[in-house]
Amino acid sequence: MPKESKQISFTLELPKHLVVSLNAIYAGSHWRKRQQIKQGYLALTKGLFAGLKERYGAFDEPCEIAFDFSGTRIFDCDNHVYMGKMIQDCLVAAGIITDDTAKHLAKVSYAKSQKQKGQKGVVVKVEIRGVNG
Repeated sequence: MPKESKQISFTLELPKHLVVSLNAIYAGSHWRKRQQIKQGYLALTKGLFAGLKERYGAFDEPCEIAFDFSGTRIFDCDNHVYMGKMIQDCLVAAGIITDDTAKHLAKVSYAKSQKQKGQKGVVVKVEIRGVNG
């Protein structure tokens, strides 16, 4: 009987200063600004990810991540890649996924959804699923 894959889902509300498009990075953001953004993501996710790791443990198998962005400042799907990368780096830093290399991360997907009534800012729903290979 195949081993059942682990799955984690969570939602993050991104503060305005962490909503950055890939275009903005390619336009020449200074390395110090990129570092500030990374530190902001680490601060935003530290408590949540520590709780998720305690509750679910780390993924010991390859996994896939699905990002679904919605909100007041929504970009083309491919412009969300930078924010997704920041979240992936935080998942690695928290020890939820071993690494974000192809060996450990089999697939990453991006979607955008309509803003929900009463929603302020940008919200990202994240789902991580183990991939039995």
